[in-house]
Amino acid sequence: MRLSEFEKMVYDGLMKCDNLEDCKTIVKESINMLNEFKDDENSKPYYLMTLSNLSTMLQMMSHSLSVEQFKEELNK
Repeated sequence: MRLSEFEKMVYDGLMKCDNLEDCKTIVKESINMLNEFKDDENSKPYYLMTLSNLSTMLQMMSHSLSVEQFKEELNK
């Protein structure tokens, strides 16, 4: 799997999640999967940083953020 395919898979999964806990799980598992990728393009740090930022956003704002608002933020 290429990292661009991985990115699409993660995005599609996040767009389908029904609640923030599911989104948190998708981000966490995506980080675990990404750590196992062989990175020929040297773009892995970008994806790790992006997923880490998403994880932080979910942790800090989950009390005031709806799943719909989270999805809107992803599309910006």
